[in-house]
Amino acid sequence: MMSRAPSRTPLRFPLLLKMALLVGSLCTIVGLSEIAFRLFVPVTDVAFQFWDPVVGIRRKANQRGINIAGDIIRANYNFNAQGWNYPRDFTMARSSNTLRICITGDSYIEALQVPCERQMAIVAEHALSIGGRAAEVYPFGCSGYGTAQEYQLIRHYLLDYKPDAIILFFTQNDVYDSSPYLGGIEPSIPAFALDDGDALEPMGAFYWERSSSRRMVAGLALSRYFLIQKRMLEWGALPRGPGGVVRREMSGAGTDRFRGDGMTDRQRGEKSWLLIEKLLAASKAECAESNVPFCVVFRGSLTEIQAAEQGIATTPLPRDRDPFCMDNRINDMGLDFVGPICERLQIPYLDLTADLIAKVRETKRRHNFPDDDHYNTDAHEAAGKAMARWIQELVARGVVKPRG
Repeated sequence: MMSRAPSRTPLRFPLLLKMALLVGSLCTIVGLSEIAFRLFVPVTDVAFQFWDPVVGIRRKANQRGINIAGDIIRANYNFNAQGWNYPRDFTMARSSNTLRICITGDSYIEALQVPCERQMAIVAEHALSIGGRAAEVYPFGCSGYGTAQEYQLIRHYLLDYKPDAIILFFTQNDVYDSSPYLGGIEPSIPAFALDDGDALEPMGAFYWERSSSRRMVAGLALSRYFLIQKRMLEWGALPRGPGGVVRREMSGAGTDRFRGDGMTDRQRGEKSWLLIEKLLAASKAECAESNVPFCVVFRGSLTEIQAAEQGIATTPLPRDRDPFCMDNRINDMGLDFVGPICERLQIPYLDLTADLIAKVRETKRRHNFPDDDHYNTDAHEAAGKAMARWIQELVARGVVKPRG
């Protein structure tokens, strides 16, 4: 009887060793690249956020850094001790002979696209500091905010600073970012709907925290450079609604808070603008209780400003093509809705279209970034000076009465 040769177990160790060496090599390459990028390559910083039950997501306090986006935007930011992008901390105490204005809004007021010291609030502050009287213009802006969150800011934060006036900066996407009749409002945002009697109905909000994986990615120079700064895979790209309007990063996550089911487009438009009117009326009422004038500034018609940049005439579209300014007539909302609402509510109103057109004709340059609708430094300068002149007019008319 022949003996059977002993069976051999395949040797797996060399394969595992090769895999370990490969993983180790990749980790070494990534680690060395991370060090090299931190030492030698300008990489964008990320301003971290937290959840505030009053307004939802906002920036953490005491953060400084550089925002780099694409090949053009490179600007320093400074989130002060109160969590707003401004060179100094806000103070509750009022100095004598000082005019204080608070502005609330979205990314236009947060102004991460331009150097912190050249944002419109600072421009307005300098322009208002005349005749021996100082001025303080405090910006309360956060990317993605809509009229509902700005109303909450006014109620719970701005009035605490005892300003001489409060300005709400209205942009074209504010209706989308506030109305549950146009899309789902994220669960993390304290939103409003209208009840059966068309009164404001709070929708509440739920705790939010950035995922650990997103926090880890934001901490790596390599990922910030390629995914955020160079916009690979359109990381962090904001979804757009009708008319190309930018929506918040998390829009669509709150589909259970969509109130437009069963409505026609007309009904959704009517309800959305009624909601905006109620929010502006409520903001004015809150300010009136503290004897503070409430004012509204409109971002300006992108269509008209760009036509001036290009030296061409604009042809208004028929109103019936988009009666509620939600799509191809979105830039007419200042003329058709925001301005008339403010007139009905007797809210001082400024449309920045003419001032921005004058600026582009003077400089022969565009007012925003080529791949970004946000104001550039020219537009921030024009907007800040226009608001300062307007505030001075309101002071002269006795609408705004400086307390200092």
